[in-house]
Amino acid sequence: GWEDVEDFVKQICIGHVDNARTIRDSHELMAAVTDDIIDQIAATRDQFRSEKAQVLSAGGLHILGTERHESRRIDNQLRGRAGRQGDPGSSHFFLSLEDDLMRIFANDRMAAIMDRLGMNDDQPIEAGMVNRAIENAQRRVEAMHFDSRKNLLEYDDVMNQQRKTLYGWRRAILDADDEELSEITLDALEDLVRNIVAIHCNDALPADRWDLSALQQDVLFQFNHEVDVSDLPRARPRYEERIYFEVEAPLKAKTEEVNAHQDGLFFRLQKDLFLRTIDELWKQHLQVMDQLRTGIGLRGYGQRDPKKEYQKEGFRLFTDLMMEVKSKVLGQLYRLQVESQADVERQEAEHQRLYEEQQRRLDQIAAMHLAEGAQDDPEVLAALQRRAEQQRQMEALADQQGDDEGAARARRRRLEQQRQLQMIAGRQTPDAPAGATPQQGGPAPDDVLAAPQAAPQTPAKRARPKIGRNDPCYCGSGKKYKKCHMAQDEAEAAVLGE
Repeated sequence: GWEDVEDFVKQICIGHVDNARTIRDSHELMAAVTDDIIDQIAATRDQFRSEKAQVLSAGGLHILGTERHESRRIDNQLRGRAGRQGDPGSSHFFLSLEDDLMRIFANDRMAAIMDRLGMNDDQPIEAGMVNRAIENAQRRVEAMHFDSRKNLLEYDDVMNQQRKTLYGWRRAILDADDEELSEITLDALEDLVRNIVAIHCNDALPADRWDLSALQQDVLFQFNHEVDVSDLPRARPRYEERIYFEVEAPLKAKTEEVNAHQDGLFFRLQKDLFLRTIDELWKQHLQVMDQLRTGIGLRGYGQRDPKKEYQKEGFRLFTDLMMEVKSKVLGQLYRLQVESQADVERQEAEHQRLYEEQQRRLDQIAAMHLAEGAQDDPEVLAALQRRAEQQRQMEALADQQGDDEGAARARRRRLEQQRQLQMIAGRQTPDAPAGATPQQGGPAPDDVLAAPQAAPQTPAKRARPKIGRNDPCYCGSGKKYKKCHMAQDEAEAAVLGE
């Protein structure tokens, strides 16, 4: 392996070339290594030794520093480069009173000493007192950074404890089997019942002031099951016991109902709801905690410790998070409905029927507008003729392919187009002058379809400039375009085939 290759090179570097050849001959990995390569490695070794002798004869490596770092550790590491493994070396550092370290921590004192001694600005200072002053300044900087890191660690420890608790709960749910997950759900149910009772039955208030009607409404909203506690003595343990056993029975019935469709389905739904809800709410919680961390320092102006306030607020938010997870999961489980394939198909058919009804109404509205403007715009009539012909072709193609549903859909659209043409034909006959009173009769739809299409003399132009979805509507109502005339304009565009 590569350990043998390392040993092979090491033997050459320490001068044991014969041992290196023995290692090469005993391993197939190094069979391609020739004696020339061994000689090249040996020559490189000799060159390094020669250069090392030159450095040692010159006094070793000399470190020249242009300033002192804030940390003594960094300076000591730089000095250590000059004396590796007992080799000779030296170091020399230069700094100015204008450097950040001296300017912030030792400038005033050193400047006063220089003034008393009558030194010039360009005169170097070499004294033990200067070194001690620099080291004291470095100690102060290191202490400041240490306090900053300690303060940050105390804030991070709050999130770390929350993360451990939540991830441990999530891991328990992820690894749980059917019985264990059922116990987790029942524990969540018990915690949720206690929380609801504690909200409406405050021990700080007299029992006759407890809001039992609000308690029953919250239980109904949360568990989709009505529980009456008016006949019980006013005691929180009695309320908790009654509510818990009353809402536990529907949950067990829901479990049996869902598992009747497919064995183990309720277990998989439970786990999926827990995991998705935890992930979603945890991401929101992280954002809330980050915002809290940003502004918690302002609590110091009120003579309160920001770290203590952050811990209290973080604990309250985390408690609300855990309770919200349980509330959302249990609320969805109690309202869970499993539908058969027939139910799904029936709902899809109803949705399709409503959609087509809505489209038909939109087409009627568009046809009314088209009929009003068709007598002065032959392009509108030509567009309707093309649209009807397209629906007729689609109907024929669907009949050929045996697509009964598609043929019926195309037939309905074709009849709607013919009805629109009939409306236009009823408003104006071919020979009626512009502005004439609409007649009751008129040509048949087939005659209108067979009429030659008028070729446009000029390119089609927009009736008004293009409007964005969120721009004010052109009608002057003050509403956004998407909430005013956008649906109507899109229906007209669809009728025209644009």
